[in-house]
Amino acid sequence: MWPECCWPVFIGDHDGRSLEAFGTNGRLWKSGVISSGGFREMAIIDNSLIGEVRQESGWREFSVDLASGEVRLGDATAIPKSLE
Repeated sequence: MWPECCWPVFIGDHDGRSLEAFGTNGRLWKSGVISSGGFREMAIIDNSLIGEVRQESGWREFSVDLASGEVRLGDATAIPKSLE
């Protein structure tokens, strides 16, 4: 479980391409581009945001570690966070 200070109170969707989490003290993380235009079937399970992202080849499962912002596509591909 996260420390109380780090709970995201808001998760933003940037044009269906990237995600950003904010806690009570400001931005927690911002993902890089992980979708070509959409998110669906999203839910928070334990410490992860899970769902599907639209890719040029179709919909693909993803997960984001809510504490660190690390994104995984499918079972293994880690995508770096945004440098912004």
